[in-house]
Amino acid sequence: SASEELSALRNETGRMQASLEALERKEVSLIKDADDSKKVLGEIDLSIRDVEGSLRDKNAEVLLLSEKKSVYTSEAASLREKIEHLRDELSKTKEGLASSISRMGSLKELVLDAPTREILQDGPNLHIVSSLPDILNVEPEYEKAVENALSEKINSFILKSLADIEIAISTLKSKGSGRMSFIPLDSRTTDELSDVPDGIIGRAVDFVRVDAEFAGIAKNLLKNIFIVKDLKTALALQSSVVSRQSSVFVTLDGEIVEPSGAVIGGEGRGVLKRKRELREIEELIGQKTDSISMLQEDINRLQQELSDKESGIRDIETAVVNAEKEMSLSKFTSANYQEEKDRTDRKLAYLSIEVEEIIREKESLKNMITEKEKAISAGESEKSAIEK
Repeated sequence: SASEELSALRNETGRMQASLEALERKEVSLIKDADDSKKVLGEIDLSIRDVEGSLRDKNAEVLLLSEKKSVYTSEAASLREKIEHLRDELSKTKEGLASSISRMGSLKELVLDAPTREILQDGPNLHIVSSLPDILNVEPEYEKAVENALSEKINSFILKSLADIEIAISTLKSKGSGRMSFIPLDSRTTDELSDVPDGIIGRAVDFVRVDAEFAGIAKNLLKNIFIVKDLKTALALQSSVVSRQSSVFVTLDGEIVEPSGAVIGGEGRGVLKRKRELREIEELIGQKTDSISMLQEDINRLQQELSDKESGIRDIETAVVNAEKEMSLSKFTSANYQEEKDRTDRKLAYLSIEVEEIIREKESLKNMITEKEKAISAGESEKSAIEK
């Protein structure tokens, strides 16, 4: 009947209305879900930006560290080179020192002959002040002249007093040693120097330097010795009037013309030359010893610098390893964020499709409801007409 049909229509419309409400609720929930996902996306983007910023910073830090390391490495290499060079120099200087020391030993052997050494070893009761070669500082070109003019006196020992000289002479006798010469320290300077003849280079005493305490000894020994150019000059001077003043003429080569007219030639022992060489070599040994300790100090200082640089390089390497660990962790984190972003993007796409579908379903339901309501309205009109 018409009444039943109407009732059925109303029920159907009710059901459709309920479905429409359910769809609207679902739409609201989906839109909220989409909004939440958009918020999450914004947060993920911020996180990705942070991670990428930190990656850039670490990358820049690693670059800086690498530059610093290459600077340190080249500085360390140059320090190693310097140390190597100084070590070579040190070993050469040590070799030089060793050969100077051995040369000094040989010179000492030559300067002090055996009997002299034995006498010296007897020493406690002898007050030996010095020896003549040790106190005379002669200019090199006049060494031969002065030494030969002094003849065997050149090896004289200077003793404190005449009493010491007596002890020394008796020691010589008891040992049966060769001849030796001794000079007392408190030598009185005797008569004044004789006149200087023309044609000589100078007095021997003018070419010799001695300390003040030995000035008297030098003056006494050398007072009448004149240095001349050559033997011809010496002979000419000796035969002239001057010879009466007991002058000894000695040439630069060491030939001697005595007041008696005796002429002495030939090579001397070169004691003064050796003594000078000894003094020079002792000075050289001093310089080399100083050089060695300075070189050693330089090497130690550079070694310290090198070890600081090497420890700096190790620190940099550790820092690089740590930075690289942090970078790989950041890359891992970034990849995780990217995955999450992709998932959220997919979810948003899916949600927007669902929302579109619901909108279509709602439209068709609304149309159907409108149709049904029209049918109900028509049915109701028909029913009321029948009732009338």
